[in-house]
Amino acid sequence: MSKDETFQCYVTCSVLRDKIRNKIFKSLERFLVSLTVFALGASLRGEWLLAARHLLGVPHKNKLIIYSESFDAADALQEFFWLWLICTSVGCAIYFFFGGFLHYYYYIQRKDQSNDWKCQPNRWLTSDLVKDALYNGLVGLLIGNTTSTILVFYLLNGGWSQMYFNVNDYTVIWFILQWPVTFFVQDYMVYLLHRVFHTPFLYKRYHKLHHRYKAPCPWTVTALHPVEVLSFQMVMISPIFIFPIHWVTYLSIVLYAYHCSIMDHSGIDMKAPWWQPWRADTIFHDNHHQYFHVNFGFNCHYWDMLHGTTRRSDRIYNENIYNGFGKPLVDASENEINNAEKEMASENHLAHRKNKLLQVSHNQLIITS
Repeated sequence: MSKDETFQCYVTCSVLRDKIRNKIFKSLERFLVSLTVFALGASLRGEWLLAARHLLGVPHKNKLIIYSESFDAADALQEFFWLWLICTSVGCAIYFFFGGFLHYYYYIQRKDQSNDWKCQPNRWLTSDLVKDALYNGLVGLLIGNTTSTILVFYLLNGGWSQMYFNVNDYTVIWFILQWPVTFFVQDYMVYLLHRVFHTPFLYKRYHKLHHRYKAPCPWTVTALHPVEVLSFQMVMISPIFIFPIHWVTYLSIVLYAYHCSIMDHSGIDMKAPWWQPWRADTIFHDNHHQYFHVNFGFNCHYWDMLHGTTRRSDRIYNENIYNGFGKPLVDASENEINNAEKEMASENHLAHRKNKLLQVSHNQLIITS
């Protein structure tokens, strides 16, 4: 083999080695980020306590402690306090530890590489907005975990619900069917409630707080008005009072929903895996924050497709255009189209599937007209 051939072979091997190394590194990175997001989502609310108590073999009381003949207010208060303390402490610790990791790894260490990972690479929350998100996020976390503690306390003490703990209590067919039924019923109710909060009165009074964060980051996921925190959590809890549901099914779907919520509010480009066709990429909800009244779905984008509230390239969207359908280009002013073009220029085309970025332009207006 000649020197040139040897050199060429060496270069080829080096390129191949670098490609393999980069692929392995990116796979490890995705795994680490996914693990972080899962840990953050799984402990965001305290429903996990129900699983912990059940798996540890803690017996469930036959009836709610406050209705018991031997009711002791001090014991009940102590039990509730310890549940609340564990729930809140773990939630806050995970929130700051794993949320801090995502913030440090991406928003500090890789800030100069934002074109590679950020949905809106040139838009950043100001330091005041980050502090605001941290404050509102912590308040939302405390309210959410307090609500979860009440639920867990209620269920552990035999409070009525349709949740069951023995698989044999209902048929195997229902155990299988309840997974998609619970997920889609719950998620559709969240979609409808979200749209309700985007009506002018409720948006301006409550939901606008969450839309201060036009470019969401890991701290914004629980940065909601207290009324919203309670409203959405009531919807998440509702299945256990509507139809029989096994505790594993309920907790798995709830934890999955919280996990997806973290991803959607991270501001980080994360593509939905092929085996979750109902999910949209992170950019879907990021667009909701950027364009306000569109893309209302949380874990399933089919609802927007069904109701026509998916973002379209032939529509104008902004904070003053409600209903989720946008304004047709033919009805838009010159200024609105210019603003729409600038807004779209701030998106990262790499965050869109197959790099297809929605475009609105004067040329499109001319064609449409």
